[in-house]
Amino acid sequence: MENKYNALSLRSVDYGESDKIVTLLTLERGKFAVRARGCRTAKAKLRYAVSPLCFGIYIIADKGDKGTLVSCDAIETFNCVSENLDKYYVASIILEAADKFSPEDSADGELFFLIINSLKNLCYGDNTPMESGIIFLLNMLRKAGYAINIDISADKADNICFDYENGKLCLYAKCSKYFEYISFNEAKLLRDLIVSGKSEAYNLAEIKNIYRVLAKYIYYTTNKKINTINEYINILL
Repeated sequence: MENKYNALSLRSVDYGESDKIVTLLTLERGKFAVRARGCRTAKAKLRYAVSPLCFGIYIIADKGDKGTLVSCDAIETFNCVSENLDKYYVASIILEAADKFSPEDSADGELFFLIINSLKNLCYGDNTPMESGIIFLLNMLRKAGYAINIDISADKADNICFDYENGKLCLYAKCSKYFEYISFNEAKLLRDLIVSGKSEAYNLAEIKNIYRVLAKYIYYTTNKKINTINEYINILL
């Protein structure tokens, strides 16, 4: 039986002499893997369909443990990520998060559109790639039920903390025992992106620390590590 899916290719691995196993994130069924026959060969007609970031209408012959890829009508391949190293790493963060947070064989339309729209914002939006990555992580946390709250004023203040236990920006006096200090500029950057999706000027050290704090908070709340975040931090110059 053949079924049609709105799907994004997350990753693929070699299988046998010439096949691939591709993991898809779909609107209709959530995440699942299918076999793509002959897609390792250079002349394979569906080679593009097993590449990460291919988004389109996939026809799958659902039979046995794993379905078989029949065809793919590509809608978007997000080629912009190959033109810019920051975009490449942020797209990789999005794909890894999609893979780790998506349930197997269980549709989650909100998550699906969050992933697709985040990739579109990365390629075509007004934010810088660094901002787009932070906005995506904030939205993922909100979707998972761990939205970051803001308990500081807009005025410059000392002793600002990120409270991991309560998931908030606050002053030291209001923090739990599990916190760390962050600078006012870092707090302002995070607050601006939470409130408006826009930020003023920032420096690289501030961006790197925000990514580090968010990665730590994600692990604290979900017990999931998005390894690409640390890889991205390490290449930021």
